[in-house]
Amino acid sequence: MKREKNWPAVRLLICGLPGTGKSWLAQALKAEWEKEGAKVQTFDGDEVREMTGNWDFSETGRKWQAETMNGLARQAQNAGAIAIASFICPTQQLRAVFRYGNERTFVIWLNRRSAKAEKFVDTLALWENPGGKDDPVHFKISHWQRRNSEAKMIVKRIGRWTGAGPKAPAEEGKEIKVCEGG
Repeated sequence: MKREKNWPAVRLLICGLPGTGKSWLAQALKAEWEKEGAKVQTFDGDEVREMTGNWDFSETGRKWQAETMNGLARQAQNAGAIAIASFICPTQQLRAVFRYGNERTFVIWLNRRSAKAEKFVDTLALWENPGGKDDPVHFKISHWQRRNSEAKMIVKRIGRWTGAGPKAPAEEGKEIKVCEGG
């Protein structure tokens, strides 16, 4: 049974190297929010490239993708939905392009390397770890089990920060490590 909450139209950026589980996490978060009665739209970087036929991975092509993902997320938010964008977004500049015009962007960084990532030498060379005042990270996930309980914890924490759940102002803006260790 859905529990209706007044979820604000926020956006999430799930970024990380190839093969780290960005798409899986986006779908798990969507499922958790929908259980809470929220309207959610997800935008996967590869699916957007497939849909548009744009497989340009140059600097210009990557900027185009960040701008496109920003525009899609903005449309979803304007329709009252939570927007979840999952794509590599390898540099601070590209993450700023995605966040442009929206203060309510939460960043989830999947801080791990996969065997798949090793195949993308150009992406590895470009990668800049997010973090800091101008490139905030709200959730840094280094070790995780791809369990729904992890997605549920993220939804709960964002609910607190946005006022859709119990207030926890001391947590706002702090980096959260999910399933760190082991």
